[in-house]
Amino acid sequence: TALANHYRMPFPSGQTWGISQSWCSNCGACGTCSSTHCQSTMLYALDFNIAGTGDQARHVLAADQGIVVEVVNNVTCTNCTGWGNYVIIDHQNGSFTRYAHMEYQSVQVSVGQYVCTGRYIGRCGSTGAASGSHIHFQVQHEQNGPAVSFTGFFETGGAIPVCGGPYTSQNTEAGSAAACFVASLQAQTQDPPYTTWVQPGYDISCSVTYKNLGGATWENGGGGVSNPQY
Repeated sequence: TALANHYRMPFPSGQTWGISQSWCSNCGACGTCSSTHCQSTMLYALDFNIAGTGDQARHVLAADQGIVVEVVNNVTCTNCTGWGNYVIIDHQNGSFTRYAHMEYQSVQVSVGQYVCTGRYIGRCGSTGAASGSHIHFQVQHEQNGPAVSFTGFFETGGAIPVCGGPYTSQNTEAGSAAACFVASLQAQTQDPPYTTWVQPGYDISCSVTYKNLGGATWENGGGGVSNPQY
């Protein structure tokens, strides 16, 4: 079992999504679990969606901080086979997360890159074995291992989402590597300080421009920031 209540929902704070497929053990209400999430590799997977095409192209966010270890971004087919376009993140605590079926050429991160919780990693789509747009999310103990059980999300107090919903995210979006870095310096992230993730062999590089709005208020990308200390 992965870390308790450790993950944030993989979509931006304030958005409300449903569940079209839950764990095999509790997704009977979905009506489609027997052929998909009851396969041995996906027993503990979740599909987040919004009815119709309301989730198409919406931002997919990292559920926890870590290092990107695998990316596929060139799948064009939908309702075909496989994971489609996806990202796998190594959280370096014995767990990995997979985010699958994203839009063609929508992935925003690369292998070896640090991502903070809430980092924008791609856009919701329906590539691969998907009949409609959704975020396929699963926790793994190995980079390409099967889905494993975990003890829920921060937003649900540890409960595993079941079919239907609704579920509202509290995952604050960071649109870039620079945004992760700056938010960490200002202690505004959902994670420990960024410096704890500068591992041997990894580099960090970012450029941030601030505009003085007057007095002690500065702006970066449209957000007011008071007294940046760097």
